[in-house]
Amino acid sequence: MKKIIVLMLSLLLVLSMTACGNDATTDESGKNDEQTENAAGNDAETSDDEKEEDESSFDTSWTSNDFEKLLPELPFTGWTTSQESDTTYKMELQGLNTSAATNPSDSTEPDGADKDKLISYLNSLSDYGFTVEETGEGYQWNVTDANGNQMEFMCGDGLIRIEIQKAQ
Repeated sequence: MKKIIVLMLSLLLVLSMTACGNDATTDESGKNDEQTENAAGNDAETSDDEKEEDESSFDTSWTSNDFEKLLPELPFTGWTTSQESDTTYKMELQGLNTSAATNPSDSTEPDGADKDKLISYLNSLSDYGFTVEETGEGYQWNVTDANGNQMEFMCGDGLIRIEIQKAQ
């Protein structure tokens, strides 16, 4: 009788370990069973982080907070930032070449080179589903994402300022 109980417990242990394993097999198309089940609309749940990453469709590994995650990586580093409220965040970067230099020999880059980088970045935002509207005669842009978050970009006098307003 003891041998039968030991055998049954051993069999139960083996079955439970097999059931807990994640041994996904690969079918002829090269997809594993788990991928096929998820694609077929099985009841697989996605975490909030995965959903956010799918919606943004751009890399947010450069960010330090939820406000910055609303934007693709900016072409500049060294931002001074401040969170004004639960829905407002400001970023500022000074010492840039954003307009025609008064003395071209003082600059190592062509006049307005940093403004050109910013404009190139703003033009790329439409690839990610953003709406970009130029206001303020080429020195100010309003950017809106699909979720209603708004970003105001301002450029001039050697600085770039971004104000992010999260949708409520």
